[in-house]
Amino acid sequence: MLIASQFLLWVVAALLFIAVLALSRQVSGLRARLEQDAACPQCQRPRDPLTEASPARRASEPTSFA
Repeated sequence: MLIASQFLLWVVAALLFIAVLALSRQVSGLRARLEQDAACPQCQRPRDPLTEASPARRASEPTSFA
């Protein structure tokens, strides 16, 4: 019984570690996109992603969180 509970504890710890790594990748990717799209280089105003995003760019973005 002790061996099974220790095994489950290691499995849960590994899954938690994987989840934290995936979340940190998502956050770093979002931070990079926000820094990239922070301001228009010509007028220095914030960009509106809903009006300026082209269909080609939308197609290249990942569609899942996996």
